[in-house]
Amino acid sequence: MPDDLPTIKSRPDFDSFSSDELRAHIKALEEQVNFGQVHGAEHLVIVSLIQERRSAQAELARRNGTRPPSQQPEFWPELLTAKEALDLPPDPTRWIWEDVLPVRNLSLLVAKPKVGKSTFAVALSICIARGYPFLGRGMQQASVAYLSLDAALADILETFKVFGLKDSDPIHLHAGRAPAKALAWLLEQVTKHAIRFVVIDTMQRLFRFRDLNDYATISNDLEPVLDSNAHIMLLHHAGKGQGDDLDSAIGSTALRGLAYSFLHMKRLPDSTQRIFRTDQRGGRNFEEIAISDGATGYIEKVGSKEEAEIDHCKPMIREFLIEEANPDGITEKEIRLAVSVRGRILVRAVRRMLATNDLERIGTGKRGNPYRYFLPGILVPGNKEDEETRELELIVGKTGR
Repeated sequence: MPDDLPTIKSRPDFDSFSSDELRAHIKALEEQVNFGQVHGAEHLVIVSLIQERRSAQAELARRNGTRPPSQQPEFWPELLTAKEALDLPPDPTRWIWEDVLPVRNLSLLVAKPKVGKSTFAVALSICIARGYPFLGRGMQQASVAYLSLDAALADILETFKVFGLKDSDPIHLHAGRAPAKALAWLLEQVTKHAIRFVVIDTMQRLFRFRDLNDYATISNDLEPVLDSNAHIMLLHHAGKGQGDDLDSAIGSTALRGLAYSFLHMKRLPDSTQRIFRTDQRGGRNFEEIAISDGATGYIEKVGSKEEAEIDHCKPMIREFLIEEANPDGITEKEIRLAVSVRGRILVRAVRRMLATNDLERIGTGKRGNPYRYFLPGILVPGNKEDEETRELELIVGKTGR
């Protein structure tokens, strides 16, 4: 790739240009746009050059009397034509996390307390800092800032150590209360360290909300940071009275309009697994998947939500059968009443256990003779071989042999 690709420069003051200089500048901009498109200049650079060329053309037209003077502000870019937009090269730097987290945008990671938001954000930060894939999606390597406003430095550092933090990782940490003039401080730090990914843990600790209208100001307040080509992830506690689905966890319509990507986690009861999903304006959503809890130093996809629920259901069935120990067996209806899961999940869990010989059954499954289930090794009524074995055990027990 050529070393002399065009770069973004500050927009010149066209008032200082003569008309001839303006024409020469327009021609030079056209050459830079063509050169950049051929040789793969950054997407934003080409857009900036096109907009500058259009502004210069508009100024020349004004001087020639073909366009009236305007009272436009300092930055008022010309609209791109359809051809100009279609001729733009693909933007390979659009995503920090492929098809999930775009640069110059906000995301919101929502979950109830103690579900693992910070653990998830730490694992994601490590992968971004090293350019490693995460949950099967590619990553653009970038410097990271993690603001742990809910925990002490020692606590968040322990979580980073679980994921193998190295002193060479481009990760910058702050813990404790937010500094005075926090947004100006954050912009200064992001610029100083060339940060591209920022985690704010949690949003409530940085912004004080009086009413729902305050949500609308967040993106405006963070715009200078986003304009530095960064992505900001806000961690948000779902309310205690809110449900486990994403819409309930977000809570308000005002908050829904805040971010480009919403990431949601919930815990499976009595399980180390979490259910994860996303709701995005673009890219590719994660449908509900089961992920590990990160205790081993990894967060990875371990299956679909349904697979996780089936795996969670099987020990519950086994425990119920052990507790009941009914010599006549347990019907599916009795299992269904005792094990609180969706009917489809229960049926599939039972089928899996039968297929792997973790469960046995008798009966025809018809009226008057329903299926009855046993754990392997339990004597089944009506089985002649089992009855003979039981008689033999009784004889041996009486004779002591």
